[in-house]
This record gives sequence, structure tokens and C-alpha cells, in this order.
Amino acid sequence: MEKKDKFPLVYLDRISQEIAKIENVDEAKELHDRAEALRLYAKKTSKGVGVQNKCAEIAIRAAYRGGNILIDMAKRGERKRRGGDQIAKLLDATLLPQLKNLGIEKTQAHRWQKIARIREDALEAYFAEICEAEKNETEEGRWLTMAGILQLANIIIREEQADMLEGRLEERPVVPYGENICYVSMKPQVRQDAYHFIGEGDPFPTLMRRCWFFHKDTGAEFSLREYARVQTFPDSYIFVGTYNTIKDQVGNAVAPQMAKHVAKRLRGKTFGDLFAGCGGLSLGLEETGKKALWAVERDVRYARTFKINHLDTLMVTRDIKALDPLKFKPVDVIIGGPPCQGFSLSGIRFKDDPRNELYKEFLRFVKTLRPEEFLMENVMQIKSLAGQIGKDFKGIGYSVDAFEVRGEEIGMRQKRNRFFFLGRRE
Repeated sequence: MEKKDKFPLVYLDRISQEIAKIENVDEAKELHDRAEALRLYAKKTSKGVGVQNKCAEIAIRAAYRGGNILIDMAKRGERKRRGGDQIAKLLDATLLPQLKNLGIEKTQAHRWQKIARIREDALEAYFAEICEAEKNETEEGRWLTMAGILQLANIIIREEQADMLEGRLEERPVVPYGENICYVSMKPQVRQDAYHFIGEGDPFPTLMRRCWFFHKDTGAEFSLREYARVQTFPDSYIFVGTYNTIKDQVGNAVAPQMAKHVAKRLRGKTFGDLFAGCGGLSLGLEETGKKALWAVERDVRYARTFKINHLDTLMVTRDIKALDPLKFKPVDVIIGGPPCQGFSLSGIRFKDDPRNELYKEFLRFVKTLRPEEFLMENVMQIKSLAGQIGKDFKGIGYSVDAFEVRGEEIGMRQKRNRFFFLGRRE
């Protein structure tokens, strides 16, 4: 009994040595499962973080190796399917078995292939970082988990996509269509469904999603420029993208008139815009005499519209989680509307939802750059979390004024209500 109670560290080392010998998915799956079983055993018997992390590392390395094997198999299968590789044609079909015959589920196979896209040096650096935090007994980032390695993989994949798209904001040809409306591709779509009829002088409903189509009392659908006017964009503002993308840009934007109304409370003259979208929030601040020095927007489709209207502003189209705030110019104000869809109304708290990580990124930029002020915008439901958000910013040295703005009360022709947090450094 005494031997069984001791954690089999020698067995763990033997599993680690077997990783280099993995030649197929079955072997990778077996080693991964054995290491994961040991990790759970270590957790159950309250072993230290070092032992649990060692088990997790072996499981991740096995998954990494298995993911690379799966990618190679997929490439081989693609060559065989296209008939471009005569050697692949001669291969036995058993060399390209389906996932169900490999004993691995589709979700797990997808995760393994995602992990396999991490460069080997980046993977080793991540392990070293965890090990260093473990030695220094740093609580944050101390545990090695599959969720953490998948998050790293997502960041790297987004970085690769950003590299591919970098510099394309001005390169892709655009075709003028109507006044200051440019299509990157596709012709304007015709929609016959009359979901909303709006008579002359009627108040407009809130524009939020492209699937909403608004029609005049004549039966004609609003043009893209008319949608933009409802959202208080001036006719001089240029939109670039496909028809549906432009509708998304307009519907998801902060109305410039609302942004201008709130901007009057700000003292600063320069600002940086996080989650900038197509630029509605920035436009409102600029109309009060403030200057945008930089902006961050991961979606290049939105960033293209922002850039063409803010030629002197640095536009960064990378994942905010991979950005170092210290590489940005100091500004008086940081603004933005981080998505916070994953909050809980019943518990009055943020749930464990990955979308809430973006709120933490906004907090990280403010904490690092220490602007005099910040302005954060969101939907009305965020009001239930005003206390927690105020406490979070209080913890990094900012006092917060939380308030709502109703579009109809400031002269907008739509029922668009938003909640704002205006913080000042104490």
C-alpha cells in the first residue's frame, strides 16, 4: 500500500522519454491520456504545482506531436484527393484512417492541430515562463493548462493572419459606388423583405445588425448612406467593404453624435482608441478638437474604413492580447468599447467567459499607460456591473463616473441607449 501511495515520478520520466518515439496518432493519444491520468492523480493527492505541471507538460507535448502527425496526414490525404501526387495514390488507404478509427474525437483532433501550429521555440519559451513563475511562486500564470496553451495557439494564429493582412489596408482595390461608399468586392444586394417601414419624420429604431432592413414609406430600402445618416455619420465619412460589411460597420458603431456629447466631459487633447471599429467613437472626439494618435482594431474589414478616414492615425490590426502597451505613444485619454457579452445579470458579476478577457485588456492598457482619463462605452446591460468595474479601476488608481446616454434625449433619430464609464487618474 505504501508504494501505491507514492507518486510514480520514475514512471513519469519514462513517459517523457517516449514522446520522441511517437510515430502515429495512437501512440500520441496513449501517452497524452497516461500523462493526463497522472496529472489528475497528482491533483487528487494534493501534489505540488511542480508535479502537476510536469504531467501537464508531457500531455501537451504528446498532443503537440499528435497534432503534427494529423496535419501531415491531412496534407497527404489532400494530395491523394486531388490526384496530384502519384506516390500518394499508391499508398494503402489504411495509412489515412478516419478519426473514429484513431480513437480520437473531432474536437480533440482540432485542438491538437491548433497546438501544432505553435512554433517550437514559442512552445519552449511558454514552458520556461511557467517554470519561472513556478519557481518564484508567482500565482498569476503559475499553472500549466491545456486551456492556456490553446490560448497561446489562438494568439499565434491571429498573429499569422495579421501578418498576412498587414499593409493591405490601402492595397486592396476599392470600387466607388454612390457618395463615399466603396465596395471591396460584391455588388449591392437587393432585399425585398420589408421588415420596418419608416415614414417621413418618424423616429428611427435602433440600428444594430445587418439583418435588419429598414424601408421608407415608399417601399424602398434605405441606402447605405441613409443607414449611416441614421447613425449620425456625416456624408463626408467614407465606408469601405462589402455591402453587408458596411452595414455591420454602421450598426455596430458608436454614434458620432453620442460620442461628441460625451467627449465634452473630457479634458485631454490626445487619445488612443481600443476596439476602434470603423471609427464612430473617435470621430465624435475629433469633432470636439481632440486628436487620435493610434487605434487598435483586429478586424481588418473595420480597420480599413477607420484608416481611410484617419490617415494620420496609427492603425494596429493585431490581437490586443499580443500587444505591449508600452510600444504605443502616451496619450491623455484611452477610449474604447470592449465586448462584454459574457456577464451575468443574476450574479451581478463577470462570468468565466473568454469574451470578458477583452475588458481585462482595456484595463491592462489603462494600468500600463496611465492616461489622465479613460472613456469606456458599452450596452445598457453593463450597468449592473458598474460597481465591480468601478472597483477594478479604483484598484489601479482611477475614480470612475458611470452614466447612461439616451439617443433621443440628445437629438438622435433613433432609440439608441448606451452606458459610459469616465475615469480620471487620482
